[in-house]
Amino acid sequence: MGAFRTAVYRYAVYLAVLFIGGPLLLLLFVYGADIFVSYMSYGLDKLHLEGFMIIVYLMFPLIFFGGLLMIVCKYLEYLLNKNKKKEKTPL
Repeated sequence: MGAFRTAVYRYAVYLAVLFIGGPLLLLLFVYGADIFVSYMSYGLDKLHLEGFMIIVYLMFPLIFFGGLLMIVCKYLEYLLNKNKKKEKTPL
């Protein structure tokens, strides 16, 4: 029973870190992106390149989330292939 309780506590800690740490990391990312965008828009405003910023706003989510999706899919493919290699036994 002690091992079960230890495992439950371990996964409870993992879930707590995930649910608390995940949103905090997302918040830090959003703050960093906001600071970057404010500096970019200020600099481009001084250079009179407002049209370029519109393209950046429209294309950034497509490029960022497309790249993120590729990374996640490659990692899942790696995990699935690793498990398939373990299942094969030589004759």
